[in-house]
Parts: sequence; structure tokens; C-alpha cells
Amino acid sequence: MCTFTFVPTDSYGLILTSSRDEVNSRPTALPSAYKNDKQTCFYPKDLVAGGTWLAVSDQGRVVCLLNGAFNTHVHTPPYTRSRGLIPLEALAAETVEGYWDKVDLNGVEPFTLIAVQQLEEQYILQEMRWDGSTKYTLKLDETQTHIWSSATLYNENQRKQRSTWFQEWIENTENWTPQQMYKFHNSKHGEDGRFDLVMQRQNGLETTSLSQLVLTKNKGQFYHFDRLESTEKELSIRWQQTPKLAVI
Repeated sequence: MCTFTFVPTDSYGLILTSSRDEVNSRPTALPSAYKNDKQTCFYPKDLVAGGTWLAVSDQGRVVCLLNGAFNTHVHTPPYTRSRGLIPLEALAAETVEGYWDKVDLNGVEPFTLIAVQQLEEQYILQEMRWDGSTKYTLKLDETQTHIWSSATLYNENQRKQRSTWFQEWIENTENWTPQQMYKFHNSKHGEDGRFDLVMQRQNGLETTSLSQLVLTKNKGQFYHFDRLESTEKELSIRWQQTPKLAVI
């Protein structure tokens, strides 16, 4: 998953939108419900490694993964396991924070993990990065808008340009609705399609899907559009219990 936006609103709840940039030959399944002993999780599945880039549990926790940490790194396989399994491990853990403290990431390719936990009247937003040798954790302001772009596909200047597009969109949009944020992810913003929000490159790498989660106090709505197959799926999620602070 390569672009992710976080937009808190008074009228619509929390709007989380993602664009996945991937080789167009890599197979992916539409979002479905997957049960374990403690909870049900909802996510689109990468059919090569079995992981995902965006998942939500019925306890109000969302985990999003972007490839790369701070800068482009050298790809040196084999790795011990796919990065796409990390969101599922984080959802299955008692707390994301506890998982991050204890998980052994040696031999895992660098990534950025965004964790969102809904409480009764607020959210907790955390950013965790693994650069191949060190873990980094940052608590972010959940009352502000945020955007992330993959460090493996976009250099620092390109990430700054995408952030500028996002801030201009936010400032020039009077009503931040799910439809408006989806439009931001699905629109052309620059002249070079290799680095735009809807990107396409000659090696088959392109924006293959768009996903959006809208979270309110009692439920979540998961919308997913597969751009390659022109198929969509929408899931409604009721929280299993009132989220508590101890969950994260």
C-alpha cells in the first residue's frame, strides 16, 4: 500500500483512504471477513504472500502498512516473512504497542506501519517504522489531517509534492466527505503520471486499487474498488465491544 490519508471530521467520523501501487500482475482478493479466536478482521488479501496492506478489526482497530521506512532501500531477499503479514500480527496482538515492543523484525524488509485505535470519543494515532535495523515510534495528533507516501516508490521531493497536493485539497475543500477524499485519491494532480496519486509506470507498476474506511462511534464502513477489474465491494462492520484505552 503506497498512499494513505487520515482525515478526522465532525460530520462523517474518521475518513481513512488508501491507494495501492503494485505490479498489475500480482493477484489480490476483494475485502472479506476473517475470524480468529478473539475477533473478526476485514481486509483485502494479497494472494501471493497471504498478507494485506490495510485491515480493520471488529474492535475498532485499523492497521495500515506502507513499503519502506524513511528512504529508498536496497532490496535484498530472501526475507524471513512478508511485510504484508505485519498488519495481521498487529491486529491479533493484545495491544499494538505491546506487539511493536516485542516483535522480532530481523530479516523483514523495511516498512511503515500506521495504527489507529478508536475510543469512545477520540482516536489514538501511532506511526511505527522499521528501517531494517531499528524500530521507531511516533504518536501523532489525531485531530489533524495526515498523508503518507511509500518511501520505496517516491523520493523525498516527490513525497513533499504529494503532501502539498493534499494540503491544498484540504484547504480548498469546504466539506471533507468520504466522496471528496476518494476523489482526491482518484484524481490527477500533476503532469508526471509516474508520481501522481493515480500512478502508472512502464514496468507494470500502477495504482491497482483504492480502499476507504469510514469510522464512527458504533461502526465502520469499508469500501474497496479494484481499478484493474473494475469491481467493487462494500462491507459494514459493527464494533464487537466499546473500544477501551487499554486496547492500544
